[in-house]
Amino acid sequence: DAYRIKNAKDAAEQKYQKELTEWETKNEKIAKEVISRNEAALIEWQKQKDILLRKYNSQTEAYVEFKEEYLGLKEDAVNAFLEKIIEINHQNFSLRSNSRASFNADSGVAVLDVQLPAPSELPNVKEVKYIKTKDDIREINLSERDQNKLYDKVVYELCLADIYQVFTTDETGKLEGIVYNGWVNSVDSSTGQDVNACIISINVERAQLDEVNLLRV
Repeated sequence: DAYRIKNAKDAAEQKYQKELTEWETKNEKIAKEVISRNEAALIEWQKQKDILLRKYNSQTEAYVEFKEEYLGLKEDAVNAFLEKIIEINHQNFSLRSNSRASFNADSGVAVLDVQLPAPSELPNVKEVKYIKTKDDIREINLSERDQNKLYDKVVYELCLADIYQVFTTDETGKLEGIVYNGWVNSVDSSTGQDVNACIISINVERAQLDEVNLLRV
């Protein structure tokens, strides 16, 4: 009996040691895999961090350089700034923008050639009615007269908004006047050819704008 007990105890001890060794080997393998994945993730994170840092530094350097050129009245920089202001302002009106600016540092005058929306780009629906008897929805369009009034209003407000934004965002202190030319693409009904016509031209000095309350215009 003592012999059988000893053999059983030895067998149990051997089984325990075997299972313990297998468990330790398995967990050591898992630990190595986790460490390896973490190291790989850390390396990838550091790589992405370095990329973003280089991009940030590059953009910061470009911004600093651009602002120095802008404040130094380098015409290319001033023109790019003015065109960006027009683009942002038109985005606020949900309109596309295509403008060209030409700033003269000697006179302090900027010529802005701005592409305005064509009449066809504006909505012409006056109201929408539901016809209960026909279970139908009917759109009622603006009259030609009302469409023209709406278009004139949009053009005038957009021009004033562009001019106001350009003056108020100027940081050089040298922008004294703006010549604003508003252009519209359309089709010549007599020839069927595309034409780009200037429909509005305004010459504004900064002092004149200071006297205008745009909220009442």
